[in-house]
Formats: sequence, C-alpha cells, structure tokens
Amino acid sequence: MQIFDTLFIGNEFVKPESRDIIDVVSPHTEQVIGQVPDASPADIDKAVAAARDAFDNGPWPTMPAEERGEAIARLSTALQNRAEELADLISSQNGSPKSWSIMGQVFSATMVLGGYAEYTKTRLCRSAPVRSVVGCRCAGPRSAWRRASSLGTCRSSSWPSSSARRWPRVSP
Repeated sequence: MQIFDTLFIGNEFVKPESRDIIDVVSPHTEQVIGQVPDASPADIDKAVAAARDAFDNGPWPTMPAEERGEAIARLSTALQNRAEELADLISSQNGSPKSWSIMGQVFSATMVLGGYAEYTKTRLCRSAPVRSVVGCRCAGPRSAWRRASSLGTCRSSSWPSSSARRWPRVSP
C-alpha cells in the first residue's frame, strides 16, 4: 500500500494543516490500496497562492515559446518513460484495464503535450508572451485562443476547426 503524508505546494513537499486522510480504494478488491492527505482549505489557499506567485514571478511567463515547448516535450517524454508504472497506478485506482490506462490515460496525455510542444514552434505562438493571452475557450482537444501581438492586433486561431468557438468561455 502506498501512503503519502505530504502535499506538493510551492515546489516542495509540505506537511498538510489537517491530519485527515483519504483512503484510496481499489474497485477490484474494495480494499484500501493507498492513503493521501485530505487538504484543508488553508492548504488549498497556500497552493493557490504558490501557483499564483510561480506564474507572476517565475520564469514561465517570460520564457520564450521555444523553451516552454522544450519543457513540455521533456514532460511528455518523462510520462512515456514511466507509462507502465503510471498505467498500473491508474488501473489499481479506477479499475480500468491496463491497456486502456496506457492508451486512454498515459498515451493520450503525451499526445496532447506533444501537440502543445509542437505548437510553440508556430508563428502564432511565438507572436506574444504568455501574459498577453486575452481570451481562451477550452474544451478538451478543441481550443480557440486569442492573442494580442506586440503591434496591438488580435489574432484568432482554432484547432482543429472553427466549431471550437462555440464552446462556452471558461476564462476571461
């Protein structure tokens, strides 16, 4: 059984404010196969503040698109290298066959990451830093992005088709 007693907040593992735990139960055996901390509202506030600080003051927003793409590609490769391990964990947690966990969970995630890594090489992505994103409509693999370029114009792109523009807005 895997037991985790820390939360990952602000790029480090920290003890949670609460002593409450969540049992992870296998749908196959109905046995407890792991335990994780139950984050308190204070823990969540710390995590949100750390994420906001990392975005506002960290290297990501000012990093050139090509470097962001390389980092995303490294993440994709790391997931691929641990596909079997991740598939075993996913299958034990949600009861899916391992073949589905590899294809539907691990491989699909690496495909999306690979797509975004490649996207950073396009002219549209390189046209503006992260802070200039003025709107995003996201729904699974279909996303429409509007970016303000350095000239103050606005470009629009949808992938894979213009039907993505019909999805509800999820961020300003």
